[in-house]
Amino acid sequence: MCESVMYCEENKIVKVYFAHPKAKLAVKCLAGEIDYVTWGRRHLEPGALPVGGWANHRSLRLGKWDKFFPINVKVLATEFMVKELATGLTNWYSLNPTQFIHGIIARSDQEKRLYIVTLQAEQGPFIGAWPRILNDRISSTHNS
Repeated sequence: MCESVMYCEENKIVKVYFAHPKAKLAVKCLAGEIDYVTWGRRHLEPGALPVGGWANHRSLRLGKWDKFFPINVKVLATEFMVKELATGLTNWYSLNPTQFIHGIIARSDQEKRLYIVTLQAEQGPFIGAWPRILNDRISSTHNS
């Protein structure tokens, strides 16, 4: 599970951990603008959007997020940290400059939050949810 994201902003390295209650990530929207969006919802936070900071890609494709009007965005990141469920160990992984983490912005009334899109990984040394990494332009619908 992607627990932290690192990115550069004005020549400074920024590390954002999901566990932090005010965690916001920098995202690039389809029109090219940069926005800073609250990363998910924690258990004790009020709201109607799902608890957590992740959206399973398969559930997106099946329409389970449709009621939240998901908008695809690119999470700006130079690295991300994944915690392996089986061992609890964490590792940081680098992205090249052409790569982005796939995210969605979900909405409910006045609430707006970012969720990292994940794929289920079940091979090799890692078992668990892995962020969906993109190399090119994402589509404007949730079916990408």
